[in-house]
Amino acid sequence: MYTQGMNSIIVVGSGTSLLNKKNGKLIDSFDDVVRFNTFYTEGYEEYVGTKTTIWYNVNTYFKKESIEYKKIYLHSWDEDDKCPVYQKYKHLKNAEKVPYKLVQKIIKDLKNPSPSTGLIAVIQLLNIYTCITLTGFDWWDKKEHHYFGKDHFRGPNHNPQAEKQVFEELEKEGKIKFL
Repeated sequence: MYTQGMNSIIVVGSGTSLLNKKNGKLIDSFDDVVRFNTFYTEGYEEYVGTKTTIWYNVNTYFKKESIEYKKIYLHSWDEDDKCPVYQKYKHLKNAEKVPYKLVQKIIKDLKNPSPSTGLIAVIQLLNIYTCITLTGFDWWDKKEHHYFGKDHFRGPNHNPQAEKQVFEELEKEGKIKFL
């Protein structure tokens, strides 16, 4: 049986592998559940759970329940004053911009101008948590990239194989584990 300690956190990706196992209750048992961008839980609860405490968003799309999240992290690959999503939602008390310097360091280290929101979230959260659990990260190895359908946008400039290598290294270091 899988157990987690105090201040446990899980980052739920949007990969189709989430539909392979009914982990909804297990996901919801974590203290913090992180999701990003235009995720969906309705209709998928048995597989992905319902809980969200932290939301990372790069889009100007806004979820109605966002004001109830413990934290909303907004990011782009631009500085704060040029980040459209931050400009739109910075008035929310639970909203914070992912530091521009952190995103730029990830870009430099990955040698890719467009790291995924998932990678940005994990790197930032490792500054807060000693170990992070991940699920639903598939590295875009299937035709459908999201469990909630093929018609949803994914970043065309991401480098999933380079990101996979970063996650494999973090796993070897004991900083992340997969559900």
